[in-house]
Formats: sequence, structure tokens, C-alpha cells
Amino acid sequence: ALQYPSLEMVIGLELDQKVTRASFKHFGTQPHWDNDKVQWWFGDGAKSLLMLPQEYFGTFDMVLVDLSETVMSGKVTKGLDILGALSLLLKEDGIFVKNELYLDQMSEIFKHSLQIHYYDVSVICSQCLILGSNSIDFVHTTPTDHGVKTRVTGLEDINDHYKVMHSYTKNPQAKMVCTEDDNREEEEADPEEQESSPGILLVLEAENALGELDSPDKIESAIVPALEKVGLTVLSTLPFSGAAGSVVVTAMLQEGYVVVRTLPNKKYCAFDVHFWSAFSKLEDTKIALLNAVQSDPDESSSFRIVAGGLFGVKSWKEDEKSRGPQKLKQHCGNKSDEISFKPTASVNDNQEAVNVILDESLSLIPKNGAVAMILCGLESEPCDSVNKVSKHEFIEEAIPIWSCVGSASSPEQLTSSNSKFDCENRLYAMLDERAETGASKERISVIVVDPNAPKALGQVLLKIVAKDKKVPWHEVEVIRKRFMHRNNANSRIFDEDLLVLSPVLSPVAKTEEWRKIFAEKFRSLILKEPGFLSSILYNNSESGGGLEMTTFRSGDEWYIAHMNNVASNVEKRTGWQSDLRTIEGGLPTFQDNFVSDQIFSAAAYDTTDTYKQWLSQQPWGHQTIIQMEFPSTSKPVSTKMIRDMLEKAISS
Repeated sequence: ALQYPSLEMVIGLELDQKVTRASFKHFGTQPHWDNDKVQWWFGDGAKSLLMLPQEYFGTFDMVLVDLSETVMSGKVTKGLDILGALSLLLKEDGIFVKNELYLDQMSEIFKHSLQIHYYDVSVICSQCLILGSNSIDFVHTTPTDHGVKTRVTGLEDINDHYKVMHSYTKNPQAKMVCTEDDNREEEEADPEEQESSPGILLVLEAENALGELDSPDKIESAIVPALEKVGLTVLSTLPFSGAAGSVVVTAMLQEGYVVVRTLPNKKYCAFDVHFWSAFSKLEDTKIALLNAVQSDPDESSSFRIVAGGLFGVKSWKEDEKSRGPQKLKQHCGNKSDEISFKPTASVNDNQEAVNVILDESLSLIPKNGAVAMILCGLESEPCDSVNKVSKHEFIEEAIPIWSCVGSASSPEQLTSSNSKFDCENRLYAMLDERAETGASKERISVIVVDPNAPKALGQVLLKIVAKDKKVPWHEVEVIRKRFMHRNNANSRIFDEDLLVLSPVLSPVAKTEEWRKIFAEKFRSLILKEPGFLSSILYNNSESGGGLEMTTFRSGDEWYIAHMNNVASNVEKRTGWQSDLRTIEGGLPTFQDNFVSDQIFSAAAYDTTDTYKQWLSQQPWGHQTIIQMEFPSTSKPVSTKMIRDMLEKAISS
């Protein structure tokens, strides 16, 4: 992140320092405690979020999360979980990133959610990331090349991002965490009594300090005015001269305490700054202390530990309002872009636009010379899709499948089990005959559902091509024993690279929802990647009518880019507005005995600066920070008890 010149601040929340120190030792990744743009907060994630300054929320361009399922299920407050609290850190046009499968959870919070999935990842085979945003449409937004070099291969071109897109959801009604939430039952009233005693410990080191570090009195006279200048109340000080010229000064504050340790001969000064109130003054205190010992901020390093505090703090109410996630109105976003559809009487009302949508969608055909199957109504009824499909330049043969179980306009004929059975036999016989002569014919690679096609016809076809768990779907025509499995590739009826187009008027009537489900079934039959199921709403802004095109396409890794072109062309030709709602990718490909094509050795990374820093380290002491919590049933804690415990621990 620090490679981006426009970067202003990075905050890292981590349980403890084991991860950052081990990464530095073994991988050469520097935690950059010495960089003024970097803040590390160590401690329980939920507690750390409660201690972040309130002004941080709603300001971040990106939030990157790598937390376990256990942690993600935790609560920050009564009505706010970890995911919700982290989302509040984002700006309106910020991006939230979470590894692993969190698309469903993210789509409940963010208007736009995208799953990317990429292969050939060393050791773990593949990896997926979920991106969420309330303003950025990931599918239609052109990425910006910031000129930062990365080790990611396969994405060298700016448009290669389409190759790793797997699934997408647009949810204009996403339940964003804000003050306009309809469900206010979980809103928490301000407590009347202090219920918690949080604190923050800032560990600060200053090198090349030019101030007078060899005298306790001079240290005291330097830091006390500095602390008072930032608005802190100094109650008492305890100066102490240690061995080898070292100095220790402890300043007790109304807001906490500060311990200063100096090594004059090393020009080194260490600070432990523990606050249990006035948390907003912590950063100013850090700068003031560095100035007091005349140390340049570039010569310092620091990190924070979320610790305990004290009960009975007078300013606890003000402190709570200045820290932690706040449900602000600005986080509610703008839901005004939700498309509203007026009912359309029939396809004929917008037949010309419907034909354009079908024509452009047919450009997704897997190959030239394709064979298309069109599900129609009764042979006595018009089936405009046949004419449109047969005239398309990519189509060599269009096969109309006339309904033998009634039509969409005659629902009373659809409930007869005998007619369904007879229709199934007739359709199977036709497909069976085609398969017998399949060696000399192209397999069917396009299926189009005409608006007049009845639900029962779709049910019949799906039953015939139902998946057998033991045999690839495209080698099976029927699961029932009375029909044979076709293991010969030449006898397959459907091509492995398949396009299914199922348009339906919008808003979708309940009786017409089967058209969307029909296309979805093919995704569940094929499963494998690349395979995409998408839903695009096309809206006529003048009449208010619309059409939803549900599309399934297998075998095209560039499908999302091609689909974008289709929607763009439809808008240009019709003047209608397109609105992509969902994309669902196939199941990740299982890689048996996986061996990565790319192995990054240590030599692939420039660790010059890391090695230089490693050699320059001179440990002058070891500090262990222990936080103990007393059970509510224990005796009251007293000064004598603490003193006795410390003396016993030190003497042993």
C-alpha cells in the first residue's frame, strides 16, 4: 500500500505482534512501525474497533479483511457485528475486500458485490476474494492503472480483470448500517452508568533524540509542559536514575500515565503512554513527547495496544461518543437509482426492442454454424423467436420445438400428466433420432425460450436432460432407466459449450418465474467453470415497461466482457436502460495433484531494505506487557495487593 504516492494512512488491526514479527523475520515484510502513515492496533478485533477514533469512520478508501469465521461471527455492540462495524469505516465510494466465500453476506450490506476467483496459486491451488462497494459498479467501471508493480500474473493488461470475475450481485435495497435503518429494535440507548473501562497503550520509541536525556529533572521539566500543552492534567511525577546513566520518569495523569525511559549514550528514549480517557488527544501527545526530547518523527516508531482502563472516569460519556463505530446518516447511501417497472401488457407492446435484445444476446453464441433449439407454444401460435434466431448470422440451423402440452396462453392444458408424458416421449424420440445420426450433425449449442412457450414444455426438456451424478451432463439424455446413456461423444445431443436465453417481461409475474429458473437449472447441470448465469433488466424509460433476460453461457471465460458489450449495444439500438443484477459463476475446477506453474522463491523479492533493517537492530531491553482481569467474585484490588504481587513475582 505504501507504494501508492497518494496514500495518506494505513491502519492495521491484529491480535498480537506474532504475525507481524514472524512475517518480517521469515518473509521480509516490514511492519513499518517507523512510518508516520502507518498505525498498528494490537488486541481483540471487536475491542479495537470500539477504540478507533470516531472521525476515522466513513473516511477509508479500502478495508481489507482476513478474519476467521469465529471472529466474523462476533459482536462489536449489541446490534452491530464485526462485518457491519468494519463496513462503517468506508467512504461512500470505498471498497471492502474479504477473502473466502462471503458474497451473500456482503450483498446484504453493499449495493455492489463481486467475487473474483483466480487459479494457479502456490500451495492452495486457487483463491477467491469478495469486493463490496456502495458506489463502484465493479463490472462496468474501468480499472485505473496506478503504475505500481505487482507479482500477480495473468493480469498484465488493464482489461484482464474480466478473466478473474466469477460472480456479481447488485442490490439497490442493501441494508446498509446507518441511522435510517428501519429496524431500530436493536438500537442501543446511551448507558447511564459506565459499563466498561477501555484503555489504549501507545508504545513509542524515539531514536537520535537530541534533548538532555541524562537528568531526571530535565526530562521531567521537558515532558510535563508538553503534556499540559495538549490539554492533559499532570497529577504527579516520579523521577528515577537507573544503572549506566539511564533515566526513568513516570508521570501520573488524570487521563492515564506516561513512563519515559532514556539511554543517554544511545540517544534513545522510550515512552509507554497509557490512556483511559481523552483518547482523542493520543496522537497530539505522541507528537508533543517527540518534540520534548527533540526527536524527529521520522526517527521514531510506534504501535498501539488495546488495553484496560479505569472505572469512575468523569469524562466516560464524552469519551464513548468520540470513539468506535457510529451509525451516521452519510453511510445510508442513495437508493434513488432503483429502476421502477410498470407492468407491460405483452411482448407485442415492445416487440421491436425485444427483437433487438434477442438479436444482440445471440452474439454470445459459442461458435459460427451453431444449431439452435427454440421452445415455442402451440404450432398454431406465432413463435417470433424462430424467425429471429434462424436469420442470425451465427446460426446454421434453427429447430423449433412446438409445444405438445398446451401454450402459455392456455394454462388449463398444462396440468395433464398424460399430456406431459406423451409430450416427453415425443420430444425424446426427436432428440433420440437426432443423436442416432449425430456423427454427421452439429450438436445443439443454443436454447432459446420463446415468450409463448409454456412452463410444462420447459419441465419436459429439463427432465430429459436431467443430470446423472455419475456421467457428465452433456453425455446424458435422460436419467430414467428406460432411456440409454450416450457415452459416445458423437451421439451427444447438446454441446458442452452452451448458450441458454430465457427472456421474460418485467416486472416478472409469479406464473412466469419458471423462465428464470429454466436457465438457472442448466447452471446446476453443468456446474464447472467457465460457466455463467446472468440476469439483466432492460427498461423502457418512456413506457415504463421492461424485459428481463436470464442467460446461461458455458465455456466462455470472457463472458462478462461480452455480456457488457451486449447490454451496451442494446442501449444504443433501443434507447432502453440496462441494469445488470446478478452473475453466478460455476463451481471452481478441482485440480487433482496440483502443481503450481509459478513458484516464487525468496530471490523473487527485493529484501535489501528488510535485511538492512534486520542487521541494524540493537535490542537494548525486553519489555513484556501483561494484562490481567480480576473476576467479579474476587476481593477488591488494593495498592498493597498489587505491590505484594509485584514483589513476589520479581523476587521469584
